[in-house]
Amino acid sequence: MTGFVFKSKFLEQLDFSLYFLPIFEDGKLESYFVFRSKHFSEGIPPELFSKCQNIKSIFYLKHSLIKKIETNNIFLQNSVFEELIKLSSPSQTVLEKSSLTLGQRINTNYLAVVISSNFKVTDYSQPEREFIKFYYEINKFKEVFFNPLVFIKDYHWIVLFSTNKNIDKNVEQIANILKDKLHIFEFYIGISSYHKYWNLNTAWQEALAAIQFAKSSNSSKNIQAYQQIGIFKLFTNNKGDIICF
Repeated sequence: MTGFVFKSKFLEQLDFSLYFLPIFEDGKLESYFVFRSKHFSEGIPPELFSKCQNIKSIFYLKHSLIKKIETNNIFLQNSVFEELIKLSSPSQTVLEKSSLTLGQRINTNYLAVVISSNFKVTDYSQPEREFIKFYYEINKFKEVFFNPLVFIKDYHWIVLFSTNKNIDKNVEQIANILKDKLHIFEFYIGISSYHKYWNLNTAWQEALAAIQFAKSSNSSKNIQAYQQIGIFKLFTNNKGDIICF
């Protein structure tokens, strides 16, 4: 293993040097071991490498446990969406319970953006892994998106926005995340109208209808707002399919 040593006049005054040893994971540089030594040397004692290996094992075990807990929490949050879409009237109890589970306050109004991807599943765990990637990518833009809520249901990814401000730009950003970050190029995005949190089932159904309308129409458009369906709402069934006469 090779690394590098850092020396400076300041460190010389303190009478020590710093040694940096790289830690690679899957061929990628993840972090460094940093050692302090009073005596400069081009080599490091073998017993130090043994200690490094033990520390590295503990570090990766801790990292793995943290990731597992985070993943479980992400899927636990889906129960919130399931409970919210069952509401038909305001419920302070559900509101407080959901806010506590999510770690953020549930707002009064939401707009649903639902993503239906057509990537080919090679194993049963792939949809979950893809969703976790999507979840983390969306949360990188949390402040820009005004703290959205992200869920998965029936292999659809749901992003709830508490404001319809800049919704076109936000949806465009989501499309860019799918293409540039997750390399998913076949997808449909349905956008609902703005609804109260106790009418989220309506928002969910509207977004699904918009997706189905986009799939059924001859247009190559893969992003569809429910409000833009217009008069065609009269000629679609509850699944969003266009009815032929």
